[in-house]
Amino acid sequence: MSYKWNFTLIEGKLHKGGHLHLSFDWRELSIDVNMQIDFEIKLKGFVPIPSKYKKGILSYEIPGRILDPDLWETLKQNKDTEVIDKIEINFLKESSKEDSYFLNYKNNMITGIIVFNKGEWDSGPKHIKLSVHNIPVINSYDLDMKRE
Repeated sequence: MSYKWNFTLIEGKLHKGGHLHLSFDWRELSIDVNMQIDFEIKLKGFVPIPSKYKKGILSYEIPGRILDPDLWETLKQNKDTEVIDKIEINFLKESSKEDSYFLNYKNNMITGIIVFNKGEWDSGPKHIKLSVHNIPVINSYDLDMKRE
C-alpha cells in the first residue's frame, strides 16, 4: 500500500515558502515502512545554509504503526502516550473540526504538532508544525506546513 501527502511550507523566519512531499511504501506484513521526503525550501535572500538543507530527497525506514489509523484513534480515546521506537506521540486536544497530537522524536531532536481533520486519521494529517533542534549555527528552526 502506498500513500503520498503533499504539503506547502508556510513562510518562516528564514524561508519564504517551499514544498514537502511525503510518500510511504508499506508492504503487507512489514513492520517498517519506507518514507521518502522530497523537499524544497525557498529561502529569504542569502542564508548561509548548505544546499542539502534547501532541496533534496531523503529516505527513512519508520515504524508502520504510525500509518495505522487505529493508533491515532486509540491515543485520542485513552488520552494516552505511545512510544514507537524513538518517537513519542500523545493526544493533545480536539476541537469541533480537528484532532491534534504532540510528537517528540529522539528525545527532543524534533518536536511538533500533527493535526488531522476530526476522525479522519486514514487520510493523513492536514497540518504539521515541526521544530527541529540542535542545528549548527541557528540552533533550532520551525517549519509549518499545510496539506495541498
